[in-house]
Amino acid sequence: MALTPTTSANITHPRHDPLSCPQCEQVAPNVWRRHWKTEPPRRAWHVIADGPDLMTRLPKSAHFITILAYLPGPDDHPSHYRGPLYCEGDAVDPADVLNDLRRCVDILQVEYDLSADGLRCWLSGGRGVHATIPPHVISVDEGHPFLPDIYAALIDTLFPATIAPTLDRGIYNRGKGRMWRLPNRRRTDTKRFKIPITLAELLHTPYTDLEALTSKPRKGVFWPPEEDLLPCPGLVQLYQEVRARVEADVARTMERGRAGTYAGASQDSAGVLFHLFQARGWMDQELAPGKWNVLCPWAADHSTGEDFDTSTVLFAPRPGEEWGWWHCSHMHCEGRNIHDVLALFTPDELARARLDAGVSTFPETSGVRPRRMVVEVI
Repeated sequence: MALTPTTSANITHPRHDPLSCPQCEQVAPNVWRRHWKTEPPRRAWHVIADGPDLMTRLPKSAHFITILAYLPGPDDHPSHYRGPLYCEGDAVDPADVLNDLRRCVDILQVEYDLSADGLRCWLSGGRGVHATIPPHVISVDEGHPFLPDIYAALIDTLFPATIAPTLDRGIYNRGKGRMWRLPNRRRTDTKRFKIPITLAELLHTPYTDLEALTSKPRKGVFWPPEEDLLPCPGLVQLYQEVRARVEADVARTMERGRAGTYAGASQDSAGVLFHLFQARGWMDQELAPGKWNVLCPWAADHSTGEDFDTSTVLFAPRPGEEWGWWHCSHMHCEGRNIHDVLALFTPDELARARLDAGVSTFPETSGVRPRRMVVEVI
């Protein structure tokens, strides 16, 4: 499907061409790459080769960088990811995030014997706290094709929502991945800086004292080099168990797709939502049988991400259903459902989509029963 500028009733989303962009590096197909961008949030993602000298090659205008690196596959879609296990807490009261992270650290140290050197933490300069565990600590240096999905499942296994409710569980994107603010760049919103903090500071310093540190850049050596770290046997074993579970889920989902559980790529059975999105120019490529990468109708409200970065997907209807269903991983869209989506379209658009989908009857939107979304790993 050809990709063109996407226009809705109130916003235009220009597409970025890395080949003609002077700020993008020309990266060979077999080279790991990441993406960076400037502020404000809705800016183009520029490609850059991954490597130990990455930070020295980033321009001063860069404020965000993707957490994971990837190798491209067919049509430049990522086929393999590598990078640290990551998590992010966000809440109206940042002290709540700090308390949740302290509980998480207690689990890592007491139940899995993670050393203090195996965790890196940052205050975001806003409401959040960021944390990573280097890939060598969990023996995932070579990465994995489904690494974002594995990390999402690993975080849920380590830190259930009852333990750490402020953790953002929608940040494990496929596509080009997830971006984080670079350290020691001054934010345009709070005028503060994302800064590193030690594990001792995370555990024992009151939040008000930590927040005061974000008023200026903070540079220095806070952690030993990653190559000096040893694997943590408990986390290595857990990663292997979760990886096997995710791989099995992927195999089952692909088998269902081959067996026709989903409507597949046929537009005659793709559902009403498919045709509504297609008519607006909100469709991208098919990610798996009956699952499409789409533009979120509320993309302009997202604080992170890029158009068509696989954080918003559309599913074909199951046999006997007509609509299909939509899911966006961004927190700004939490609580939105099919009622909200359908309200964006005119009666004429709905009628046309009904005809294109081959639906003989078109129930009132008030009769649509939104499905509780459970994202299947593809």
